[in-house]
Amino acid sequence: TELPTLDTATTLQAPPSAVQGAPTTLTAWLDPAQAAGTVQFKENGSPIGTPATVSGGTAQLSYTFTQLGSRSITAEFVGGKGFANSVSQPRSIFVRAE
Repeated sequence: TELPTLDTATTLQAPPSAVQGAPTTLTAWLDPAQAAGTVQFKENGSPIGTPATVSGGTAQLSYTFTQLGSRSITAEFVGGKGFANSVSQPRSIFVRAE
């Protein structure tokens, strides 16, 4: 029998600001924590980095912002077998010059 597809929730953790040209860590938290799949982080709707594999309920991306100003970041979870996709609420990061 097929297992039911479990709903998931994705929460994005990101700092409120970042320095242009310096790596910033973006973290997606998955609920349930055993959710299997990948997370594609997006900046203003465009994919950034490669999809990050979820491990232990989290996926991380170290990303270096190149454009100044306010950037809208989301984390989109693509569920593996038995897990539904989900998208985080957008978070604004203000990128400033050093």
